[in-house]
Amino acid sequence: MEYLRGRNEFQPPGIPAGRGASGIRRFSIQGEGKMEKRGFAATVSFVLGLALAGWTAGAGAAPIQIAVNNTMPGGGSEEAGIKKFKELVEQKSRGEMAVNPFLSGQLGGEKAVLGLLKIGKTEMSLTGGIFLGQYAPEYNALNVPYLFTWEQVLDFVGGPAGKKIQELSSKKGGLTVFGPQYRGPRHMTSNKPVREAKDIKGLKMRLPEEPTWLRVWKALGALPVAIPAPEIYMAMQTGQVEAHENTLVSPYSRSLWEVQKYIIMTSHIYWPWWWVAS
Repeated sequence: MEYLRGRNEFQPPGIPAGRGASGIRRFSIQGEGKMEKRGFAATVSFVLGLALAGWTAGAGAAPIQIAVNNTMPGGGSEEAGIKKFKELVEQKSRGEMAVNPFLSGQLGGEKAVLGLLKIGKTEMSLTGGIFLGQYAPEYNALNVPYLFTWEQVLDFVGGPAGKKIQELSSKKGGLTVFGPQYRGPRHMTSNKPVREAKDIKGLKMRLPEEPTWLRVWKALGALPVAIPAPEIYMAMQTGQVEAHENTLVSPYSRSLWEVQKYIIMTSHIYWPWWWVAS
């Protein structure tokens, strides 16, 4: 898979060329840790609070089973976060709770899993921000490409405004939003070189059903295709999709180098994961 940085005109005004190629290395390890600790602390505290409230297995009974869902295959920060959550919950509940990871969209895409959460058919999910933006539109400001750095996103979601958005989403959406987890910058993959904005015109591109993203990529000439995350590989293999955008975990864990030739290091959006429960 060939890595392309693009030419200056592919970057919006004021954004240095090559920003995407160096974006990952500029992240602060300290900042990432703070974000993950906030998300973990809130989530683990909630689950253990259920134990204190009496939602436990009882002496000699089988452990309470908690499913945690994510659309990404293993190998990235998603799996690492869920594994750490599993370790903490099972340790601190003294075996009265068992966490069962469901990766690779085993229960469906993000919309399907959110639907299962709302009717109590599954317990938890590490999900993108579409849920928050649906009930707190202010969150969608983060979906504008090249507008915020990772440090600014971190400050926003961890500050008063971010906490208010979590509260609104939980109240209106009927699910509990605990907090964010680190996720890398989003880049683009394609079966042809993309060095300038004009190269995107006519490209069949898999995109999340997020209104801001759809407007931006349509304005660049892309032809958006709605495909659930677990079906990306097959859609690329059959030609239904020619490109997509996501973090580097996506092409790595989904083996997209078998069906895509190029990674374009755009770093166009910094978007965290969110811990959500029914």
